[in-house]
Formats: sequence, C-alpha cells, structure tokens
Amino acid sequence: VSPCSFVINDLYPTVYGGNLDVTIEEADGSQQNFSIPYASVSQLLRPGSQRYSLSLGKLRSDSVSSDPNLAEAT
Repeated sequence: VSPCSFVINDLYPTVYGGNLDVTIEEADGSQQNFSIPYASVSQLLRPGSQRYSLSLGKLRSDSVSSDPNLAEAT
C-alpha cells in the first residue's frame, strides 16, 4: 500500500461491536499490524438502502361497538 489514507467501505459486521484486526503488507514484504475498535448500530442502513414496514389489524374490544381496521406504515 502506498503511503496514503484509505477507507474500508465494504465491511458487513455480523456482531454489534468489537475490534478489527488489520494487517498491512508493504511492498518490501514487511507487515504492520494494528487493531481498530468498531461499533455497529443495527438500525443504520447503507447509502441507497431503504427499509419499509407495514402492519395491518382489526381492533377487537368489548367496550367498543364497532371493530375498526387499523394500519401503520413506516
């Protein structure tokens, strides 16, 4: 890797947090090892992704004379 900053943008963590163990191998064969802590929030989405939710139901209650339909969308 030439001397510069770089970004890892295709990592899909399978747990909510931990450490990433990184090994950089230089052109001369030498290696640099280090650990980077990370945390993942399950509700975050990658750019361009969307999440939808739809809930439908009917209210059933002895204290209500009708059984209205209910809907929720997010």
